[in-house]
Amino acid sequence: MTKKLSLSLMLIMCLLVSACNFPLLSQPTEEPNALATAVAQTLQAMASQPLPTQQPPAQQPTMPAGLPTVTPPQPTAVFTVQAPPTATPQPCNKAQFLTETIPDDTEFNAGEAVTKSWTFKNAGTCTWNTNYKLVFASGEAMGGPASVKFSKSVAPNDQITIQVSLKAPATTGTYSATWKLQAEDGTQFDQVTVRIKVKSQAFAVTSVFTNLSNVSPEHCPYTYPMDISIETSAAGKVVYQTDSNGVVSGLQSLIFDAAGTKVVEMDWSGLGVEGETTVYSLKVFIKLPNNQTFGPFKFTVICPE
Repeated sequence: MTKKLSLSLMLIMCLLVSACNFPLLSQPTEEPNALATAVAQTLQAMASQPLPTQQPPAQQPTMPAGLPTVTPPQPTAVFTVQAPPTATPQPCNKAQFLTETIPDDTEFNAGEAVTKSWTFKNAGTCTWNTNYKLVFASGEAMGGPASVKFSKSVAPNDQITIQVSLKAPATTGTYSATWKLQAEDGTQFDQVTVRIKVKSQAFAVTSVFTNLSNVSPEHCPYTYPMDISIETSAAGKVVYQTDSNGVVSGLQSLIFDAAGTKVVEMDWSGLGVEGETTVYSLKVFIKLPNNQTFGPFKFTVICPE
């Protein structure tokens, strides 16, 4: 029931109550049934009125199809232009390593000759003259020289190969050394290294040599102060004897704490005959560990008349 219909019914009820509660007021000439009939007709008339319809909520306007969408402006990227880098000036003396012989950790026998070389490019602005050197700096020298002079002048962008003669140490292990390039004024500017391994070997005598050579003494017979050098590959005991022109000595021994060389000194006396040239020979027999004979080492003694 709508709000308007409710108010009308309340008004009619008030009129009916008033008619019943105030009898002293003048009464209408109509009969009570007539009043009821009028009320009923009024209610019927009001009921026949169409109820007001509730308006639907207002719709939000929509954008017509096909219109462009407005996009908020995006921030503009800011680009900073950097100045080109400043070129680094080239130094006077600078070497570029190119190649080398004998890669690091190459294995050699004890005492074996090692020839190591490096090739460099002159990457500086100064010419390397023959007063430039490759000098030993640190590590194990391995019998190498203190320095090696450049064999030629090397202009910028030219190349040079420098060679060093070395010798593998007598003891098993790894050995390394550092060499540096040195300018004419003594300035050292680049460096290279050499690293080798000396192989572990079974104990053996690797060589025997003497100081014997031809002699012309003032007087004969002559006594020769003789040296016999015995070289081994490792630590151990060497048992040997000598044969001097058929005269064999007793067995002798040498103890080596490591691979290396030991010198035996002895005098060979009674050599030579006045006015004659005599040929002599020496043999060294290594009984242990090799069971091997070294020699003969031959020489002549020329005696005056």
